[in-house]
Amino acid sequence: IVLYFYPKDNSSGCTQEANQFKALYPHFIKQNAVVLGVSLDDVASHQKFSEKLGLPFPILADNDHKLANEFGIVRNLGLAKIARRETFLIDPKANIVYHYSSVNTQTHADQVLADIKKYAQVK
Repeated sequence: IVLYFYPKDNSSGCTQEANQFKALYPHFIKQNAVVLGVSLDDVASHQKFSEKLGLPFPILADNDHKLANEFGIVRNLGLAKIARRETFLIDPKANIVYHYSSVNTQTHADQVLADIKKYAQVK
């Protein structure tokens, strides 16, 4: 499972990152990987964002911050809270095998895909 957290639907960086995962999605499927995007936005916002970009993978609404708190990636911006841009690669036994705390929205999906391939060779 590729569980990638992002700050906000429709922001430039989040759109770029989602488009990178979309472009490489067939390669993730070939590696038996599930891609899930997550932000603290609500379902309606996610539906618009997903439809606008034509995303082939689900994005999860974590508007109660439960999942983001569980992974320790909630960022307080005064009155607002957002998810930090971080990704977790989770193996079939639910172990986190990679944690990406520094993400470049232009190259991140490539990096995750390469790490999945590396991990598959080790196993």
